[in-house]
Amino acid sequence: MKKILFPFYGDSYGGAHISTINLVNYLKSKKNCDPVILLNKRGKFYKYLKRNKIEFKFLKIENLLLQKKSILKNIFIFINFYNLCSKFLKQNNINIVHCNTISENLSWAILCKIKNISFIWHQRSLLKAKKIKYIFKYLSDVCLCNSRATFNSVPYHPLKKITYNVFIKKNSIKKKKLNKRYIQLGCLARFHKDKKIDDMIDIVNMLLKNNKSNKIKLLIAGEIIDRNYFYYLKKKIIKLKLSNNIKFVKFTDIKYFFSRIDFLISARDDEAFGRTLVESYLYKIPYFVTNMAGHKEIHKMLDGGILYTKNHKNSLIINFNRLISKQYIREYYYKHDINKVEKNFGENQHKLILNLYKYL
Repeated sequence: MKKILFPFYGDSYGGAHISTINLVNYLKSKKNCDPVILLNKRGKFYKYLKRNKIEFKFLKIENLLLQKKSILKNIFIFINFYNLCSKFLKQNNINIVHCNTISENLSWAILCKIKNISFIWHQRSLLKAKKIKYIFKYLSDVCLCNSRATFNSVPYHPLKKITYNVFIKKNSIKKKKLNKRYIQLGCLARFHKDKKIDDMIDIVNMLLKNNKSNKIKLLIAGEIIDRNYFYYLKKKIIKLKLSNNIKFVKFTDIKYFFSRIDFLISARDDEAFGRTLVESYLYKIPYFVTNMAGHKEIHKMLDGGILYTKNHKNSLIINFNRLISKQYIREYYYKHDINKVEKNFGENQHKLILNLYKYL
């Protein structure tokens, strides 16, 4: 039996964590795998695992590589990391380390290389770090990518595979009635500049100016990662006089969020996968997103909304008007097929990963 370690720093909680829990639950049902979740910090993910009574191990580590800019500090960080984690790997008889976020990948990859332990680098965002690109293929035995867009951003690797995130198919979701008083847009995003929330505010402002007959509101649900960016967004909303149209809320429950909106919107042009597109399809909510990267890829599989060209005013307005038309809504529900989720994002993706574990 192979013991597979899934290490997380634990200061955040997002799509990578959800996908890993789904994979761990799948592996627990198999006789030849023993998955272990490891946390280094008592943060949001720690609270989530405790609350949901999910088994994990804890090993306190203050910092990982590249979390500090100083070269000397990074040397001391890795020495401490090496001493603590080497002992953990040996005591727990770990055969494979499977990392799911960029913050853990580098530290664990170097350690596994030294200790001759199989390492899986799971890339879940477009790889932009040039320095990592040069040494990438030497650090991991397998590279998993969560989309074709991610795959293309990663340099050559002898064993590079695409495995999409797995979603559980929802049954008997009722057709949602649109809000008659106004159009309610929604966005799931942590408050960080990478999420392009300021671009969405500009889009809503533009749509309001060109759709005077329709009232448009935007609900943004997420956690505050960058407090300065969050305050900047609030000032921008006040400056544009959109306080009555845009509301920030803390994310609590995915089902509740989709029950409150008519359409999902995103302004990101560098989304690696587009997890929220699949989730919106599961809850029968059409999406309105950029014609770029992971969004474009997921749209080809689901056809569950409308794409627009970013920074192109005519494309934005024309496609939005099409989105909210009664004709499009009828077409959307007519062609909606939940089996598309099972076909593209079903358990077969987990089987691909399981076969790779057997290879290592």
